[in-house]
Amino acid sequence: MLVVLLVFLAVFFCRDVQVLSLGATRFEYRFALYAALQMAGIGLFAAVPHGGWTASMAILIQLAEVGTALALARFVERLAWIGWILPSPVLLAALCGTGRIIGGGMGVAPATMTAIVTLGWLCVTGGLARVVRRAHCSAEDRKFIADFALMSSFTVLAFVPYGMQ
Repeated sequence: MLVVLLVFLAVFFCRDVQVLSLGATRFEYRFALYAALQMAGIGLFAAVPHGGWTASMAILIQLAEVGTALALARFVERLAWIGWILPSPVLLAALCGTGRIIGGGMGVAPATMTAIVTLGWLCVTGGLARVVRRAHCSAEDRKFIADFALMSSFTVLAFVPYGMQ
C-alpha cells in the first residue's frame, strides 16, 4: 500500500512543482492559494468518517476538477493554473494514508502525523517550485506543463477505484 501512495505522491509532486513554478503571477500569491486549497482539502477529507469516501465520489470530484481546469484553460488562459492545482482526492488520500502509516509505526495520532506530512509536503513542494521558478520557461515548456497537469488528473482517474477501496 505504501508503494501505491508513494507513486501517487510522486505524480502530484511533479505536477505541483511544475505548475507552481510557471507563470507571471507572483509566486507568493500562487503558493498561498495552493497551500490554502490543500489545507482546506485535507481538512474536508479528514472530516469525513472512515469509510465515507467512495470511489464514485472521488471520480466525480476529480472529473469536476478536470472540467474546471479545461474551462479555465479555454476561457481564462492566464488563470488555468488554478484548475491544475485543485486538491485531488487521490493526493489527499495519499497524504492521509502516508500520515497514518508513519504515525502507526511511531505511535503518533494519525491526525497529527497527517498534519505533519501535509506541512512537509507544502514545504518541499513550495521550496523546490521556488528554486525551479528561477529557470527560464518558454512557451513550449508552459504547454508541456499544462498537458502534464491534465494527464496526471486523467491518469489518476484510472487508478481511483483501486486505491480508494
